[in-house]
Parts: sequence; structure tokens; C-alpha cells
Amino acid sequence: MKNAITKVSFLLTVVFGLSCCQPEKDQSRTAGAGGPAFSKTLVEVGIKSFELDSITPYYTGCLQFYKDANGDQYLCLLNSYTNTLYFYGYADGKVHHRLALEKEALAKAGKVQSFVVKSLDSVYVLADKDFFLLLLNRDGHVMNSNNLRFFSEGLTTRPLFIHRDKLYAGGHDVPGIDPFSELTDFASDNLVSIVDLTTQKISAALSYPESYKGGVWGPYLSQYYYTFNPSTEKFIFSFAADHRLYETDFSAAPTPHNAASQFFSDIPSWRATETDADARLKYYLSTPSYQGVIFDPYQNLYYRIALQPISADDLASNDPDKSGVKHASIIILDHNFTKIGETLLPRFSYTETMFFVAPDGLHLAKWEASKADDSKLVFGVFKLMDVQP
Repeated sequence: MKNAITKVSFLLTVVFGLSCCQPEKDQSRTAGAGGPAFSKTLVEVGIKSFELDSITPYYTGCLQFYKDANGDQYLCLLNSYTNTLYFYGYADGKVHHRLALEKEALAKAGKVQSFVVKSLDSVYVLADKDFFLLLLNRDGHVMNSNNLRFFSEGLTTRPLFIHRDKLYAGGHDVPGIDPFSELTDFASDNLVSIVDLTTQKISAALSYPESYKGGVWGPYLSQYYYTFNPSTEKFIFSFAADHRLYETDFSAAPTPHNAASQFFSDIPSWRATETDADARLKYYLSTPSYQGVIFDPYQNLYYRIALQPISADDLASNDPDKSGVKHASIIILDHNFTKIGETLLPRFSYTETMFFVAPDGLHLAKWEASKADDSKLVFGVFKLMDVQP
């Protein structure tokens, strides 16, 4: 049963997750591959394993690296099938604490989508039933609740963040946005919910960039992802069909930064007339795109995941991996958003939607290793290295 859940979860991961171009033209959807030689690369230097129990599958949509007031480090992992949050000691890879919603909270909340840990006695979880945001203590007791009013899906690539007594939550199905029509509603700032934790008032911010105007992108290339830099107090957004990153604190228009992959250029809009599930998936798999953006506070730089399109031959094959898994690379940008490297990952080896950054480096979930032993969640640990001449 656990293997079956893992396999289905991985397929969902694939679907959801899973510039030096002409200066006078819009660089957001067309990028060139040239430019100066890179100085940095990412190298896998080891692995980190965490023990899974018999009811926790390999794939989880939400991870958080958490350091408490005593300096103890944890990997927090959500098992959405049981609505249980696990706190793994980073040093030993074992469960130190489990937080499960009490029955009353479970009836009110439904399935937990996401979480953010402020402390062991202050954990916010986002639930799918009426889109409730719940504040829990370490025993799973609800201390407070709030209705976000529209669907907000928290993921590792689109996490909940708390900053200065405000909680930020990104949505997926945005009201008024039809992915099968042209995205023209740019006056509606509703991609991010902002919850004032003091007053409980809810506001919304951010809209799609102009690069999406006049295009049809389908549900997968309409996705967006973000990270937060506590030093600049700004969010950085990565849109699936845009070569740029967008930096903002929501007080003014976002600042764009070119962050294109060297492995592809044009990202074409969807021109097919079919809108069935197979057509949507084929468009996504055959089109280059971007995924998560990650801030590394220990190196003071950013990583952005880029996904190359699957070739026509691979799409036509009967191999579920070749026809369903895009080839990923990781773009490396310094604190000024200057591109300093891009590392091509081995195909079929990692789940790029499952990651976290710790003092030891960037951690990416190793699909192959965890598939071989489903009692462990295994991460590859990547270090930033100088490119050798």
C-alpha cells in the first residue's frame, strides 16, 4: 500500500512540479544561451536520511527546515494522509516529536495542505475544508482559526511564511483566472493572501506579470513559486513561463531580474484547441518551464529550478519515466541576481519539489534511493563549488 501511495504521489509531483537575448525585446519569455563563463556549480557531496514509519509515504508536498531557540535543528515533514506533522532531528534522522490534530480540529479542518512552524507551541496549518488557517500548540489543540476566503495551497515550492506578525500564503486556483483563456486580468492582485496575525484581517497582493498577457498557458504553466529573503525583507517569485524572477515587498511594483536557463530559450504559449487532461499534460511536458526558487541564507544566494522539455521521441515512448519526467537544472544567482552558474542534474534521480537548505548545503530528495528503500527519505546534499578550469 505504501509503495502504491508513493508511486501515485511521485506522478503528481512530476505533473505539478513538477540573458543575453535581444535587449530591445521582452526578455521574460525569450532568452539566449550565451554569456560569460560561470564561476560556480553544485556538487553532491553526501546524503542525509530520515526514517519513515510504515504509514508515511516518500513524497510530501511540504517540508520545512526549522531551528529552535536552543539551536536544535529539525526537518519538519507533513503526512497529509494522516494529518500528522513530524519533527525529525536533523542530526540523527529520527522522529523527535509528532503533532497530530485533535479530533475536534480534524473535523473542522479536513485535510491539512501545508504548515509553517513558528515554535513547537505555535504551528500554523492550512486545511482544505473551508480553507481554514489554524494555529496549533504542540498537542494539536486549536488556539485560533481564520478563513482565507479563497483556495490557498501551501507547498514546499510555495510555502507559508511568517514575517513581522504577518502570514503569507500563495494560492493555486486563483479566482477570475481561467487557464484555458488568455490571462488578461492584471488589475486583480490576488495571488498571495496576507493574514495580519494581530488583527486577523486578510488582504491580497500580486498579479501575473505582463509576460502572461495574451497567452494561454494551461494549468501547469500558470503555476508560480516563491521564496523569502529575510535580509532584504522581500519575496522572490518564479513564474513557470517567465525567464525572469520578480522581487517584491508588495509595497510597489515587483522588480524583475533576468534569470534564464542556458538550456532553452522561447517558452511558447499553448495554441492547441483541445483542453482535455491529456492535451494539458502534453503541452506542459513538451514545453520548457521553471519551477521553485530557493534562497540560501548561508551562502546569500538563490537557486532556481529549470525544466527542459521532453523530446518528441521520449513523449511517444511507452516508458513512463522518459515520457513523464522533465530534465531539471539548477540556476545559481548571487545576492544581486547575477547568474554565476547552472548545474544540470541527472535525469530521473531527484524530486525537485522536495528540498530544503541547511548549514550543510542544499538538500534535494533522491527519488531512486528512496524508491529502493521506502523506509527512508533520502536527500542528496549539494555544496557550492568553484568551476574547475
